[in-house]
Amino acid sequence: MSVDRVVPDESDLDLKRSFTDLSLPESAFTHENHLRLGWVYVVSYPLSDAVDLFAEDLKTYATHVGASKKFNMTITWFYIMMINERQQRLAAKSWESFKTNNPELFAPYKTVLSRHFSDTVLNSEKARLEVVLPDLQSNLVVG
Repeated sequence: MSVDRVVPDESDLDLKRSFTDLSLPESAFTHENHLRLGWVYVVSYPLSDAVDLFAEDLKTYATHVGASKKFNMTITWFYIMMINERQQRLAAKSWESFKTNNPELFAPYKTVLSRHFSDTVLNSEKARLEVVLPDLQSNLVVG
């Protein structure tokens, strides 16, 4: 199932531009903006392109701000898949609508991830470099 294309608003596109042209200050790269960028990619591209482009742009941004070791492919894929699944169900027409209807995604990311991944798996070099499936029993699709 594909997500109907939504046209992100100008503030969403400004955020994406500043992220991809590397002018976004590191202090502005909050958990919320991280999720917002993921949402922009999900609603703007087919899923396979969205995840690949977002991962590549995120790696580039992390390297730019001196945080290349923080990039984790598993976390990136996990969140893009969660955003995509929620967007498919909700068909939010705006970031604000998506945000309002998915408050659990805004919990500290380790709280969300700890339901699906052990620390051993999530903190592994393998998880940083490639996609590793969750090792804890969980229900990834809610609803």
